Amino acid sequence: MRGGGIIVAVVTGAVAAASCVAPAGPGVGDVASDPEQVEVWSVLPPGNGYPAGATVDNRDDQRLLYEGLDDAVARGALRDADLGRHFKDARIDLPAPEAALVQRPTPEVEVRWDRWGVPHVVGDSATDVALGAGYATMEGRALVAELARHVGRLGGQELGTDDLFDALDPARRIDYTDAELESRIDELVAEAPGESAPVLAELDAYLEGVNLWVSQHPEHTRTLELLGLPAGQWTRADSIAALLTVVTGNATGGEELANAAALEQLTDRLGPQMGDLAYRDFRAADAPTSTHVEGSYSYPLFADGSGPESVRHPASAAVPDTPAALAAVTTTQTRKPGHSNVVAVTAERTASGSPILVGGPQNGLTSPSLLFEMSLSGGGYRSRGVVLPGAGPYVFVGRSDEYAWTSTSGEGDQVDTRAELLCEPDGSEPSLASAHYLFDGNCIAFDRPPVASAKTVPRTVHGPVIERGLVGGRPVAFSLQRASAGSELFAALAARRLNRSEVSGPDDFVESMRWVTFSGHWFYVDADHIAYRYVGRYPVRATGVTTELPSWGTGEWEWDGWVPQSELPSSVDPDSGCLHSWNNKAAPGWSTADDDWGNVGPHRVDLLIDPVCGRRDLTLAEVVAAHTDAGSTDLRGAEVLPVVLEVLDGSPAPTAHLDSVRALLADWVDSGAHRRDIDRDLFHDHPAVALMDELFEPLVLGVFEPRLGDAMDVIPLRIDAGARTTSSSFGYGWYGLLTRDLERLLGGPDQGAAMPVHCGNGDLDQCRAVIWDAVAGAAWRVGQFQLPWHRGEPERWLSPTVPGDQVLFLPVVFDPVAMRWSNRPAYEMAVQFR
Repeated sequence: MRGGGIIVAVVTGAVAAASCVAPAGPGVGDVASDPEQVEVWSVLPPGNGYPAGATVDNRDDQRLLYEGLDDAVARGALRDADLGRHFKDARIDLPAPEAALVQRPTPEVEVRWDRWGVPHVVGDSATDVALGAGYATMEGRALVAELARHVGRLGGQELGTDDLFDALDPARRIDYTDAELESRIDELVAEAPGESAPVLAELDAYLEGVNLWVSQHPEHTRTLELLGLPAGQWTRADSIAALLTVVTGNATGGEELANAAALEQLTDRLGPQMGDLAYRDFRAADAPTSTHVEGSYSYPLFADGSGPESVRHPASAAVPDTPAALAAVTTTQTRKPGHSNVVAVTAERTASGSPILVGGPQNGLTSPSLLFEMSLSGGGYRSRGVVLPGAGPYVFVGRSDEYAWTSTSGEGDQVDTRAELLCEPDGSEPSLASAHYLFDGNCIAFDRPPVASAKTVPRTVHGPVIERGLVGGRPVAFSLQRASAGSELFAALAARRLNRSEVSGPDDFVESMRWVTFSGHWFYVDADHIAYRYVGRYPVRATGVTTELPSWGTGEWEWDGWVPQSELPSSVDPDSGCLHSWNNKAAPGWSTADDDWGNVGPHRVDLLIDPVCGRRDLTLAEVVAAHTDAGSTDLRGAEVLPVVLEVLDGSPAPTAHLDSVRALLADWVDSGAHRRDIDRDLFHDHPAVALMDELFEPLVLGVFEPRLGDAMDVIPLRIDAGARTTSSSFGYGWYGLLTRDLERLLGGPDQGAAMPVHCGNGDLDQCRAVIWDAVAGAAWRVGQFQLPWHRGEPERWLSPTVPGDQVLFLPVVFDPVAMRWSNRPAYEMAVQFR
């Protein structure tokens, strides 16, 4: 596509020219309006700005606040009184005299822009406020909104495209029609006829504000034409398309072809019995859970009420004859994102006797941000937080006067891969090119929209087709069936209640969130309580269906409704005193999606749990500090390396040099295993960081490759996902698999597992030799880049932060200044109501 090519070309050139400029120091935030009653702080790096318009001076005014927090925490100097130096006061009201700029889209609507570029929309009625929200969104995020409606219509994200620029012109696309998008409105009205009316009225008012701004800015249309993006007035279908970019991008499951490839390769390598055992062992999801609520969950559920351990019916599985070839085309698991984190503690755990919540969405760092911070007031609206540009007027993470809420992606199994048996209407022999498939005994034609292009995939009754292949020699098409399809707009019912302060407490919050049908963990805090609700529409599978492999779509293995909302995990003021999530499991016994191979402990959520949960007399600053400290910690150093060093204990190093290398790694562990550059000299404060970066992948290969061989290549899990410059890091990888294997070798609690130890084939001395070999190789590689007279002194090695620990705010052209890496939310809140 012409526009996508232009954008990528511009970005590529800008990245090459971008310089890493060190910030001058921390900024100064607003003083809390009434700190005795409420403290709600927020930060959105690099800023709430846009390359033009009212926020042009706010493109990079929050980066220093964000970075400065790391400095204060590293020095142990953060106090409650200092929070205004690293966050903005997230007040809802902004008196007109304090506004940096006031706009009046209509006589009934006022948009007051504060000094941080945050619009405070004020109106007499709910529709007035919604109109102002649409106008302000375009003033501050016009191009982001336009990209959202374009990308949402194409549907590439639903088919596995996970790169922003690739999504502009995906290799495979759905091409939703207006009728398909607006059918979501019909679903909403049918499900909630009374509550849907004001939602639709406010959506129409929002679109009126969007289109009013577009009509006043003809240069915007010219920009879209230059970029090759469609222009024109916004409709309901456009707003729903913008919403789909979030819903479908976070959908989990649907990687059954990749699982089939992994199972095939493991059984080919190890034999049927041992291969199946290795597959089950790697898929075990035993990471910490977001809540320790009482109850036994057994998901996925089946039509007979049984859980994951129920007997599988072999006839339900449709494993392709060449799964590895198909998986190589369709799998996205090796690039699986991990978004958002949060930690909340009950009143009994705090010094003030009021609960605390810290966290937010971790959706990547861009300039302008993909999120937009806004305040809404009037006509029942009382909210402040981030909106999804183009998707409607509601704050989806934020606060009201009495409570605050946030979410993380849920990793629930909402997508299944279906094998559609191809056929010909005249009864002749089908081929891979056949345009019909068999369902309920009928040979049905694939559905293709009238706007179809050569890249548009056909659809079946289950969903879009992702690939074709053979199952038992018979031609099939593989499609994706998504549980939340068609119901995405239901979430507006929950969002509207949250934005209008209509949630009356934690139990009401738990009840209200039932309307969100895409998978997620949602958290709540008010002056007295914290609450958690796992949300989503989850299918009840037909009895006997295997959920980790493709199942037949011929009609006899269809879903049998949805898991009752009352059976989804939830919690109010848990006895543990703590709620937490960093994209880990929802609750004990709740299985993660078929595409989640990284939920084997240790997990990055441990970095939040250990320093917060179980403590008492916590202040807001202490919880912020613990959250920030987790954001600068290398999970491999904090959780994996201690087990590696334990294996080496009692073992003499092969050389004195390697003994000093071991001492360097141990010192890094003891100091907290941080990736920091507090003095901003472009080198990590501890030299072991570079060593860890060189060590982990060779160590994993050394431990597992002798037994697994090439089968490692098709296991749908990236070996390492550390220190990603998009910010969200360590969300998946072989961290838990390696640690668990070494713990088994040492006689840990999992020693009796049926799968034999991989490292050194279970021999301690051989395993130590493997580890020492990996350490020696990593030390040699790092040493080659040191000053010659320092190569023999690991404690004097330099570990550069460039480029791996320098975050560039894509697409760079709008903000070429780099920020130091931190594994923290892209929009972060710190909340305590008193």
